[in-house]
This record gives sequence, structure tokens and C-alpha cells, in this order.
Amino acid sequence: AAFCWAGARRRDRPRRAMSAMAAVATPPSLADAEQDDGCSIWIGGDKNIDDDLLSEPWAARMDKVVNLEGKTVRGCLKLMKQVATIGDACRSRESIEKLFLCGVDVFRLDFSSEYDYEKITEVIEHIRDVEQKYRHPIGILADLQGPKLECGGFDAGVDLRVGQAFRFDLSARVGDEKRAWLTDAVLTALAPGKHVMLDGGKVQMQVTHCGYTSGGEDTYVEGPEMRPKEGEPFVICEVTKGGDLSGWLDVDSPDTVINIPAISGKDRADIQFACQKGVDWITLGFVQGPEDMKTLDDEVKKHRRKPPKLLAKIWKRSAEQQLEEILALEACQGVIVALEHPGTEVRPQDAPYLQKDIIAKVKAAAKTVLVTTPMHVPETEKGTASLPDRFYTASMVDAGCDAVILADETARGVAPDRCVSEQRSVIESGKSIMPIKSQSSKADPIVATAKTLVREMNAKAIICFTESGRSVAQLVSQRVNVPILAVCNCLETARWLSLLRGVYATTDDQMQKLATIVGKSGGFAIRFSKAVEEACRMLRQAGMASSGEDWIVVIGRSPLFTEGTHNSLQLTRAKGPPVD
Repeated sequence: AAFCWAGARRRDRPRRAMSAMAAVATPPSLADAEQDDGCSIWIGGDKNIDDDLLSEPWAARMDKVVNLEGKTVRGCLKLMKQVATIGDACRSRESIEKLFLCGVDVFRLDFSSEYDYEKITEVIEHIRDVEQKYRHPIGILADLQGPKLECGGFDAGVDLRVGQAFRFDLSARVGDEKRAWLTDAVLTALAPGKHVMLDGGKVQMQVTHCGYTSGGEDTYVEGPEMRPKEGEPFVICEVTKGGDLSGWLDVDSPDTVINIPAISGKDRADIQFACQKGVDWITLGFVQGPEDMKTLDDEVKKHRRKPPKLLAKIWKRSAEQQLEEILALEACQGVIVALEHPGTEVRPQDAPYLQKDIIAKVKAAAKTVLVTTPMHVPETEKGTASLPDRFYTASMVDAGCDAVILADETARGVAPDRCVSEQRSVIESGKSIMPIKSQSSKADPIVATAKTLVREMNAKAIICFTESGRSVAQLVSQRVNVPILAVCNCLETARWLSLLRGVYATTDDQMQKLATIVGKSGGFAIRFSKAVEEACRMLRQAGMASSGEDWIVVIGRSPLFTEGTHNSLQLTRAKGPPVD
């Protein structure tokens, strides 16, 4: 697959050695099963945690419960989910199993730092192996790199001071303390007053003048749109945050709409690979507006009949300003709030309030919302995470987020499992108390009644039968404060639902048999009570009930596993409905 230097004129871009990130291998050929859009099912495995693992020194950090059969299983009780980023610190089979048992629900593949498809394939196989062993769906999220915007060619030791002037142009000369080459797409979009950030925000500037060079002479203009086509563009900036520069550096302008495709050549290869490998979610990292999400939707549909769910990463000012239009798209199932992105132009004192506003808008649109949260632990085994890190996670619980993301803490941290465990302890200690604002006043009456029953009967969980997962997403939007067992007829549906707040989706051979009978003999070939009986069995095995007498709310649709609004509501005990 070809890799494109985003926005650069090839004839103008200085030559340099191709780095590893520029060499994108063609995705390896995949087995037919990986390309099949049908439903998968587990063969073998059980939910029990092995005794030898329970005797490990780190077993105290596990997210584990003892079910009504007396067996220790992975917990299915916390509401806000945890996403762990794969990296050198946690890519082995043993590390992935440890993180899963400590509470990870979804694993994130960061394609900004992952380039070896063989290694990524191995990681995916490890995740699916752990999933199979414990019969617990695990989601996989592919986070795309986006276009590569660069400046530089600096000699080592260039030091920029606050207040000095600095020029960007398209000259292939080596960068120095006065000027440097800048990606064409960024250079031609910059206008006076706009901001430029180099090397993840380590050096920052503000544009003071823009112009063009023609016949060896510089001419200044009021805005980039006034440059003639034949002129070579340049901008003059004032350094607002100084620092040392060397080599080639990432560059961005958070308050500038850059005329560049949101999906690079590398991204297209990564999308094809991710779709063929069956990832459950794909995140677009460079979103400037709704059209970018439409482009991503069109791209993923080329490679899978049932494409993965899509997330928009919000950090660009233009994306934040068009958030409601982005959320209105059927192609966008949720948002990652990334105001900690080094390129974002948000004052630190404003970021918490803007983040709160974005989260509220995403919830009001009944979409999924994720936030990256810090959770650093010291190297010593007795050390714990800092109070500010704990407060940050707690604030996301109170905000009603679906999930929090650990990045470097698990990818490159000294103790990924401890980070996950400490974060989980904060999640389990709190409950979301902020009411959800519905996108529409026409609430599903079954869902509304189910929420009331949970509160009035002190129900311990909700069972929701679903074919596509949409009904579960609608239930999640109401932010009920008990876990939801989503009973699916398809493992692929169960996997993407694993990212949603409080949802523990599952399927097994017995539920598949019921779905098969319905498919062959009609929707009423199976009594709803029979499906409820099987679902209660699955709920007890998952440790979601502490007693057979616990009240459980059941919602679904009859005929079973058919699309449409809910039409069945039942209140039953965890031990199952009475036998006729």
C-alpha cells in the first residue's frame, strides 16, 4: 500500500531517508474465516479463572467475583469501561490476559506507533485467545494515525527564544534558528493570528504575517487567499514558547482548517488491515468536520459488509465547533474527547469546562463517549496512583462516560496491571449521578419502564436481548445504574457492545441454538420464557447476581432476535422464571 506525505509537494519536499513509519506493508492474506461477515461462536473454554492464576502474587488486583456455582470468574459489575493501549509493555499473551483479568474491557491498537502487521496480528490472536478462554467478549479499537504533517530538516542544537521571529517556507534548505520548511497544506492555510505547534506543542508560535515569494522578492498579503497561484508561500511567526529543535518534527495548527484529506495512504492500508482482522471500532484521529467521518464510513464499507463502529477524536477547534453535526451522522457512533492532545488550542484552565460540555452533548445525542485519563503508578510495588489521577477518573465516572482510556500507562508503563487495577478501584467506588439528556422526547416506553423497575425493585441487573445491538445502546443512553447483560445471537455484536457503559454482552451455543430455531421455524417457535431461562443461567454464571432471589429486569422483542422496538418486559428472579 502506498504511503503519502500528507499535503507535501513531492517536487518541493526535501529528500531524506525513508523511516520505518513510511514503509507500510501490504496486509497479509487472511483466512476465509477472518473475512467472513457471518456470526462467530465460541467452541470450548469456560468463564472460570484457573487456580494457578488465583495463587499468583498479583491475583489481589484481579477484577473477580465468585458466582452462584462457587466458581471464580472475571467480574461483570463495574459500569464505566476501561480501554488499555497495546505497546511493548503489554503485547505478550500473558500480559494481555493479566490486563483483562485486572479489568480491561477493550484493547486499543495505536496505529501512530504500530507499523508491523505481523506483530499486530499476533496481538489480535492473543486477545481472541483470552476471549475464547474466558468466554468473555473483548473489544478491539483501531486508532488511526491520520495525515503526517511535518516541518524541519533542522540541524541539531537550534534554540528558539520567546519573542523572536521565525519564518516557514517551502525552501529545501536545512532549517536553522531563523526559518524552516513546512508542509505545504499547513503553510498555505495559515493566516495572521493563527497558532503553530511543533513537536507536540513543545515549541509554539503565532502567525504575524503571511505572503509569497516571486522573482526572489517577498510580498506580504493580508490573508492566504490573496496569494497568487504562481507565488511560493511563506509565513512569519512570533515564538510564544521556546525550546530546542532538531531533525524532522510534527507540526499542527489546531485553530486552522487544513485543506488535506483526513485519511492518508497509510490510514487506508491500516483500515483495510483492521477490517480484515475483524476489529470492532475504528477511530479517526484527524477530524475537522462531518465530511471526514463520511469519508471514513465510505472507506470501511469497502472492506467489510458489516463494518466496525466508528469514533471521532475531538481535539481540533473546527471539529468541536461542528460537534452536533458530527454526532448527527449515523456513521459516527461516538467520540473520544482528546483535549489533552498536544496540538489542541485550549487554555488549560478552560479545558475541564469544554470537556464537560462535549461529554454532555455526546450523551444528549445518545452516542458513546470516551476520555483519555492519566493513572500513573510508581515503580515500587507499595506505591499508589496520585490523588489528582484518582480525582480525574472519578470525575469521568460522575460525568457518565462510557469508558476511559489508558495510553502510555499500559503501552510503555512500568506496571500496566497496577494502573488498570487502581483505576478500576476508583470506578467501582462511584456511581454516575448525572441524568442523561435524551436526544428525543419520544423515549422507548419499555426502556423507561425498565429503568423505573430497576429503581423501585432494587433490581441487580438488566437482561436485554438484541440482534444488532441498537436496543442495548438505547438502554445505555438512559444511564441505568446496574450492569446490563446483552444477550446476542452473534459474537461480533457482543464484541462492539463491550465498550458501552455497564454492558456485558455474551452469547453461547445454547443461545445460538435458539436463534437458529427462530431463523428456520419462525419467530414464535421459541417461547420468550425459554430464552429468559437461558439468559438467567448466563447471568448467574457471569456472577452478576449474589442470590437466586435477586430481582432482574428483562427486556427484548418478540419474536426473539428480530429488529424493531422493544415489546417485551419482564421482572424475574435471578434463578429464572417459574417452570410451566
